Amino acid sequence: MAFNRTIWTLWLQGFDVAPTPVPLCLASWRFHNPDWTIHALDARSLGDWIDIRAEIDPDRPDVTPQKVSNAARLALLRKYGGVWTDPTVFCRHPLDSWLPAHSKSGFYAFRGPFSDRLIDNWFIAAEPDNPLLVAMYEGYRGLWRRHRRFRNQNNEFGRWAVTQLEKVLGKSARRSALWTNPLLLDVIGAYPYAIFTYLATAAMLRDPRLRQIWEDSDPIDWRVVLPFVPLPRTEEGIKAALAIVDAGDFPVAKLTHHRDYYSTTFWPPILERMEATLSARPRG
Repeated sequence: MAFNRTIWTLWLQGFDVAPTPVPLCLASWRFHNPDWTIHALDARSLGDWIDIRAEIDPDRPDVTPQKVSNAARLALLRKYGGVWTDPTVFCRHPLDSWLPAHSKSGFYAFRGPFSDRLIDNWFIAAEPDNPLLVAMYEGYRGLWRRHRRFRNQNNEFGRWAVTQLEKVLGKSARRSALWTNPLLLDVIGAYPYAIFTYLATAAMLRDPRLRQIWEDSDPIDWRVVLPFVPLPRTEEGIKAALAIVDAGDFPVAKLTHHRDYYSTTFWPPILERMEATLSARPRG
């Protein structure tokens, strides 16, 4: 599938002040995809492409930067198409070497390790008119239009209510789709962190056509693109991680932006080895 050859990524505060490993991840996308246009956006430059306030109100007290980023990725793909990547995703191989084979339905995202959702949202490739992408965009945009304010999102009751409901609704994808029920959201006045993926999951469960688009995309096992998650934070874990980086048997790898995550002795040698892979000619 021939997508718009544009890669979108966003760090609202600006990539010049982004924490480890964001600059390294951005460099990896540029290194491996020289024939693609890469837009590394911040809060200011985002406005050159979309009106974020038409999608979500960033000044709402119940809206976090993560929710603004969620709205932005859907709006950008809906309008222009292309590839969205979170700024903490490290690219190991060119998109052209693997994405076409996995996106024949005009849409691709990764499956995650969680049983309460069908889809993860840190990497999305889509044509602007792809029905699944359109449904995700309209569903997420509609959430903020239907609910002008989640009154309990930032208080003790809201956190308690979400936690209690997650114990019940988190047991399966079909149950988690109940989070999209407007009455439920109005009653508790709060939403879970993964509301984006629950909305997408609910759309696919409601509409067989959308579910077929999802099933027609050739999945890559989550263990391939989250290769460091199960490793122990020990010397043996470091050795295993370095071997994974050297082997390069993953197209991309999702990392994290939390500063404390990189304050241990585990990550510095791994990030250094990742950086070293960018000094050689990209592998196809």
